[in-house]
Amino acid sequence: MNKITKKNDIKVNATAIIWGCSTGMMAILISHVAMSTSGLILLLVLISGTSLTTILIWHSDNQKVALPFDNYQQIEQRIRNLETIASNGNLDTDTIHKNHNVESLNYSRDQ
Repeated sequence: MNKITKKNDIKVNATAIIWGCSTGMMAILISHVAMSTSGLILLLVLISGTSLTTILIWHSDNQKVALPFDNYQQIEQRIRNLETIASNGNLDTDTIHKNHNVESLNYSRDQ
C-alpha cells in the first residue's frame, strides 16, 4: 500500500468518525429545534463545525512537518562533535556555564 492510499484511508476513517458522531448529535438536536430557537442555532453550529473539520482534515497534507535533509546532517554532525568532546574528557562544565549565552551557540547553516 503506498503512502497516498494510507493518507487517504486515515482521512476517510477520520471523516467517517466525525460525521458519525455529528449525525448522532443532529438526531438529538432535532427534537430541541421544535421546542426552542436555540436548537436551530446549535444545529447550524454543529453542521458548520463538522464541515470545517472535514475541510481541515482533507487539506492537512499541504503542511510540511519533517526537517529538510540538510538539518538532519547538521544535527548528526553536532551529535558526533559532542560525543568526541565527551569521550576525550574535554567537557568542562564550569566553562560551559560561564559561556552559556545565545551568541556562543551557532545555529547557522554555514557550519
